[in-house]
Amino acid sequence: MRLEGDLNIKNIKALYNGLKDELQKNEDIIIEMKDVTTIDAAAAQLLLSATVKAKETGRDLRLAGIPDGLKNTFSLAGLGMEKVQGDKE
Repeated sequence: MRLEGDLNIKNIKALYNGLKDELQKNEDIIIEMKDVTTIDAAAAQLLLSATVKAKETGRDLRLAGIPDGLKNTFSLAGLGMEKVQGDKE
C-alpha cells in the first residue's frame, strides 16, 4: 500500500477504509510513506492502531520510507518508531 500527500482528519475515513481492506486481503503489509508530506495525530494513531490490529490477527504491518520530518509527529503523538516500523527490539 502506498500513501501520499497529507494524512489528516479530513481524509481519515479513506485511510481507515484502505487499511481495513489491506488487512482483510494480505498477511503482511508494508505501507510506503515516502510521498507523505504531512501527518496529524489522528492519522498517526490510526496507523499505530492498524499495526496493533494486524499483530492481534497474526499479520505484520510495517511503515516504510517515513520522511525524517514526519518522525517527530509520531513521537509527539506518543508513538515509538519501533512500533510502526516493526523493529524487533
